[in-house]
Amino acid sequence: MPTPPPSPPEGVVYGPAPRSHADEVRARIAAEHEAARARREANPEPAPVFGARYGSRCPICLEEWDVNAPGMLRVCCCRKVCRSCADKIGTGACPLCRLPCPETEAEALAQLRRHVENEVPEAIVHLGHAYRDGIHGIAINAKKAAKLYKRAAELGNVEAVGCLGALYIQGPPGVKLDKRKGMHFLRMSADGGYAKGQHALALLLPKGGEEQLRYVKLAAEQGLTNAEYSLGFLSLENDWNGLEEGKRWLRRAAAKGHERAIGALKVLAENRPGLGMNA
Repeated sequence: MPTPPPSPPEGVVYGPAPRSHADEVRARIAAEHEAARARREANPEPAPVFGARYGSRCPICLEEWDVNAPGMLRVCCCRKVCRSCADKIGTGACPLCRLPCPETEAEALAQLRRHVENEVPEAIVHLGHAYRDGIHGIAINAKKAAKLYKRAAELGNVEAVGCLGALYIQGPPGVKLDKRKGMHFLRMSADGGYAKGQHALALLLPKGGEEQLRYVKLAAEQGLTNAEYSLGFLSLENDWNGLEEGKRWLRRAAAKGHERAIGALKVLAENRPGLGMNA
């Protein structure tokens, strides 16, 4: 008969090795990453309204963009920085591309046009602003501005879509007045998340309707001061959310220095008649 195997010594246990401290740390980190992934999927971060090129923050100070003043374009590298950082840079070299600041409007315009030739949507929009408002030494030409906005809109820029819609609504010289087309473009920009487009569309929609409330609220929730005032006033006028809710939005706009909101709150405090959009 074969010799049986020897018995294991006392105190020896066969099986998987006990988990070490390092294994416990790795398991905890993996669980935290999985929980964070689940939170991101449940609450996805909205896409930046001003495009992936700009992101959601100033690239220098990392402060979130203010929807009321989304930034100053650097024509050298076609990037945006907040107004505070733009004031600090002044006429110094650009901290993003290291190019010197253009000394003349002609030089700035030449740099901008190079980006336009490379089909950079933000540069095309800025050149459209130049023709619309007459900056960089360019004479006002609404027709050229509309063409540039349309070109940037075809590249997917929601700001350009909103500006194009506003031109059709206003009908300046060189652009045929077409409110139907203007509303179409404003609705496209509003659905794309452009706060100023949402507010402009809301003011053109039938008063007191659910659609008007939805769009003005979307703009107000992004922090657009004019939309906060409009939502406060319209809430009081149409009894959307009650008196206190209307006052809350008016106070938010007033805290940012909105004069009409400040006046409206004074009227409410004194119980005087005559509260209106121009209060």
